[in-house]
Amino acid sequence: MSAFLRPRSLLLLRNVLAEPGPIAHTAIDALGPEQTTRHVRALLVQYGLLATVDYHLQRFERWISEAAQTISDPVARSAFTQYANWKHLRELRAKPGPISGSLAGSRRRELRIIKDLLEWAEREGTSLEQLTQGQVDHWSTTGTERHRVQGFLRWARRNRLARDLSVFRAHPPAPTIGGLSDERRQRLLADVLRNDDILAGTRLAAALVLLYGIHPHRIARITLDRVDSVNGLARIRIGSEHLYLPNELGIVAEAVIAARTARRLLHDVHDGVWLLPGTRPGYPLANTTLTRRLREIGVTVAPARRGALTSLAAQLHPVVLADLTGIHIRTAIVWRDAVAASRSRYVDELLQPE
Repeated sequence: MSAFLRPRSLLLLRNVLAEPGPIAHTAIDALGPEQTTRHVRALLVQYGLLATVDYHLQRFERWISEAAQTISDPVARSAFTQYANWKHLRELRAKPGPISGSLAGSRRRELRIIKDLLEWAEREGTSLEQLTQGQVDHWSTTGTERHRVQGFLRWARRNRLARDLSVFRAHPPAPTIGGLSDERRQRLLADVLRNDDILAGTRLAAALVLLYGIHPHRIARITLDRVDSVNGLARIRIGSEHLYLPNELGIVAEAVIAARTARRLLHDVHDGVWLLPGTRPGYPLANTTLTRRLREIGVTVAPARRGALTSLAAQLHPVVLADLTGIHIRTAIVWRDAVAASRSRYVDELLQPE
């Protein structure tokens, strides 16, 4: 309500309603950046005056078109646009529900790197078709994350737009095992679950981080149809298999479902899709907001996740770990190997003569 009552928001709303004809998202976009217009946009969507759209996807589509126009070489521009549509827009449109801003940002970052390669080639007096491996190797030293063009280069070769080129990618470092100890995470969990002053949704999220190492962005995007109970046991499906919750945590999950309202501009509303609904109609709680709430109750995500994944990787097969927590199987294997290597080093140290 306080955001809506700001003079700026009232002025924006007055300007929108004064325009003749149907209200469109493009008219809202013209009024200013997202942070300025988001409250007015949310209000208009909530009351049916503005169509519900996947806002981040829509912005990403516009960005692709605008970015392509700045590529002067028509062949390179066409390749950029085709790849962006075939790879990124096709995949994002196939995802259920609205995409997150962080996901759109990651895809935008990759396309910026591809655009940088195409523009670099033009400055060097060459083209995508004429690029050599030596030139790509040189370009790869001019910035970070250059390996992210690899998919584009493979696509270009298959479509006979480029030679067989590749970008070297150094193996990422092994995950840092350790984090919070089992005892520390258990104490934190007990403190959180017993504190009724903490929102039920935040308590549930804290438990999923502390026990299973679930990332906040996965927790935020849990939909209602992924939470149920069987034979009195509550369960949540985050990966491909259900995660059965301890009884005390099941009670918290039931409380989250029972009090699942979202704070909007004029009043709280009931959301029928997301377990943790956000302030924008049709969207879940932002993972940055959830991370902040966890930090405020003493749960720092990074060390808590490391502790949980270190413990789980030592007990579960990588396939089981991936199925339950939603992480990629390769990530689960990396965690398993890192824990095994740490144990091996520990044994070696014990066997060293004093």
